Amino acid sequence: LAIQYARHCPEKLGDFISRYGGSGSGPTKLNVPKISAVCSEGHLWKEMGALLSSAGENDKAFTVMLDHPEAWSHDRMASTLVAVATPDTTLRAAKFY
Repeated sequence: LAIQYARHCPEKLGDFISRYGGSGSGPTKLNVPKISAVCSEGHLWKEMGALLSSAGENDKAFTVMLDHPEAWSHDRMASTLVAVATPDTTLRAAKFY
């Protein structure tokens, strides 16, 4: 259903991800790689960042937020930065701010 929202009704995708996406560290009910690919095709960067951070893929979510300004949110960026695993991503964040 998330793929159909991404392709045909992108304004509803963010709500769908927040409802079914998981808690950040817990399991998600969504197929993250497929939805991520569709979001990338449709340039839905904000939704892709939310999807990746809710699925616990914080490094990828942080990279999406840095590379695409429309996906940037200070609250999500700060909560994602705390859980980032690689030092390179943390260094990029320091340069960004």
